[in-house]
Amino acid sequence: MKCPKCNSEMEAGMIQSGKMIIWTNKKHHISINPRKDDVVLADNPVGGATVPAYICRDCELVIIQYGDAN
Repeated sequence: MKCPKCNSEMEAGMIQSGKMIIWTNKKHHISINPRKDDVVLADNPVGGATVPAYICRDCELVIIQYGDAN
């Protein structure tokens, strides 16, 4: 995959967390329950959360795919 910012080749991988990965538009204390406008990218309280991602090491951009990849 080409980086949309600098056009370098991006490396496939994943983002991992112990329980939940969320996107939020306002910084807040980490909580078990995300706010109503937060987007849960991955949630697995037992085995850890993993979401596919691509990284550009040249411009330090990470792209995350969440939900159904279709």
